[in-house]
Amino acid sequence: MEQSGLRRSCASERDFAISQARALNLLLERGVVEEAELKKIDKEARAVVEKAVEEAKDREMRADVSYAGTNPVILRGLGLEEVHHFEPLHMRE
Repeated sequence: MEQSGLRRSCASERDFAISQARALNLLLERGVVEEAELKKIDKEARAVVEKAVEEAKDREMRADVSYAGTNPVILRGLGLEEVHHFEPLHMRE
């Protein structure tokens, strides 16, 4: 990612965090929800996200996205050690 793209991404994340904090403060100030309830909601949301991340890590994230005859011989994964080797189509029975 080029430097300006990285800056935009960081600015976007910062803006989202500020907007989220403002929304939470408004909810608290106006008595819509109490702080203990917000903490409970946050804890539950984090647990759901953590579970989804773990399930995604366990699941094989490969799909055939190539046109027939153009399949790769090697496919790299997310980690440096994750490399999948395939036999060429013409060698398959």
